[in-house]
Amino acid sequence: MTNILLLSRNQVYGTTDGQLIMPFSIFRDQLLGRDIRVTNVPTQSPEDRTNAIRSAFESTSPPDIVITIPHWSEPADELSSWFERTRQETSPAKHMLLDFYDQTSSPHFGVLPYIDLYIKSKALRDRSLYQQDYQGGFIYADFVAQQWGFDLEDWHFGSKPDPNQAHKIIAGWNFGLTARYHKMIRASKRFPIPWKHRPIGLHFRVGTINRTDKDMEWYQYSRKKAAEFADPLRESIKFSGNERVSPKRYYAELYMSRFVYSPFGWGEVCYRDFEAVAAGATLIKPDMSHVETFPNIYRADETYLPVAWDMHDLVERSRELFDDPDRAIAMRKAARDTLDQAFRGTGFVEIIEECIRRVMS
Repeated sequence: MTNILLLSRNQVYGTTDGQLIMPFSIFRDQLLGRDIRVTNVPTQSPEDRTNAIRSAFESTSPPDIVITIPHWSEPADELSSWFERTRQETSPAKHMLLDFYDQTSSPHFGVLPYIDLYIKSKALRDRSLYQQDYQGGFIYADFVAQQWGFDLEDWHFGSKPDPNQAHKIIAGWNFGLTARYHKMIRASKRFPIPWKHRPIGLHFRVGTINRTDKDMEWYQYSRKKAAEFADPLRESIKFSGNERVSPKRYYAELYMSRFVYSPFGWGEVCYRDFEAVAAGATLIKPDMSHVETFPNIYRADETYLPVAWDMHDLVERSRELFDDPDRAIAMRKAARDTLDQAFRGTGFVEIIEECIRRVMS
């Protein structure tokens, strides 16, 4: 039996970090069936983490592995120091950091010498890209700054891993493995709204109404540009509104939409991606080929329609799909089946097993 101590930050499943630990509950029986026992202890501070670890190692069944979920805002040098001390005090146990951050980048790669594995919920597929100098430390923020001249000012969310330590970075799972999306899939299958009867052609609520450029974060500015590029599509397809609406109306609209445009937010993987897929809509999104994550609903032209980051092809690519409903329907089915299979299969458990193998071999 492999005993894992999970030091989570938040058990509120509406939060990103809360959603990331949900699979440990969903797949608890599968994990136990493979001799993996996970004990989750919520902690809110480095002191809480230290106390939880000390208590665990004083027990009759001390953990073999400790998985820590820090907050993205924790100072990098303080987190590295904490891991260095903790590793010395808990040898020979293995230590992993589970990163729930929105971006494929991270300010915390400096911890790599003091841990055995860094689980990135969404990672750059080409790990060598982490050695690049990006404005803001993040590949997409850099793009927005260079493509449209947006001033990032002092915003920065990144770090470079030591090339000799970068092999410790492994792509993990994202918040797509959340019970809410599984329920949405069941609802869309049990009470399907036929494609031709879905009244909203393109769901495009990207939140750029009544905002000036000065009021916008860099990702909001990129969404504004997306709205500008997409405007010609209004001639051929019915759009949703763009203003903020209640959650109840938002979800109802997704079930009534044929297509959903899901822009990047602070990071590339967004709630809307899984909401759209689970509701039975076809996903249109900036190209995700640089991202490695699970569940992988980002297979170009198979599970979603990728468009260029500068959106020069947004109108043309979208119109081609609008005019080919059979292709669009096949695409949405492939995406929903992919997400559904992630709940029914063993993908999450296999990731955990691979993490264990990497640190225990």
